[in-house]
Amino acid sequence: MKKSLKFLFPALLLVCVTPAAIAAPASEKPVTTDIQLVQQAALVVPRDRVVATLRVMARGPNARQIQIDINHRMMTALAKVKDAPSVTAETGSYAVNHPYTTQGESSEWRGEQVLTLSSGDFDAVLALAGVLQSDGLVMGEMRFFVSPDSLKAVQDDLTATALKELQDRAKNVAGDLSLKVQRYKTITIGNATEELGEAPTSKRAAVAGKSRKAPPPAAIAGEALVSLTVNSTVVMTPN
Repeated sequence: MKKSLKFLFPALLLVCVTPAAIAAPASEKPVTTDIQLVQQAALVVPRDRVVATLRVMARGPNARQIQIDINHRMMTALAKVKDAPSVTAETGSYAVNHPYTTQGESSEWRGEQVLTLSSGDFDAVLALAGVLQSDGLVMGEMRFFVSPDSLKAVQDDLTATALKELQDRAKNVAGDLSLKVQRYKTITIGNATEELGEAPTSKRAAVAGKSRKAPPPAAIAGEALVSLTVNSTVVMTPN
């Protein structure tokens, strides 16, 4: 009797590993710190434009007569403005009212109309203002300022200065924190603007108008501080 022989073949498991199947270790992101910086650059600039606001004012018992009076005096004022072609004139608010007092209604009507003069020719504005004051107009306000053209002329220089100082400051801050500047995440650059207030220096020039019936208002143009601000988010990393 023949015995049957059984051959047992062990199971063989083949595993094919491709480079894509090997999970790469997650790269560690460098630790970063965001620093907010604000840098300003400033420059002293002569004020080169003036604006003067005058008012035609009238009072009386008759509203219609007050309006006639204001209209006539304003037309006369505007006619004299034509003698100063370098001056820009603009009429403003016009109101006639019947005010009330603590005792009740006033018997008097009051009216006024605004006239604004502006120019880069100081002499012309001041001389004209003096003439109109002689005619009974009342000065409401007069101020000197830096014209938009002058602000634009210094804007690029202020921008370059502010950015350079921002870079220097960022390096100094990074050094103080034992960090280094990686990049500038955001940068916001403002426009050149005049700072309100008195002139920052004593270097001023008096302005006088031409001789007319009445002396012009005494005025000094002075200088103004013009500034520009840069804001930035600076990304820093460890050294």
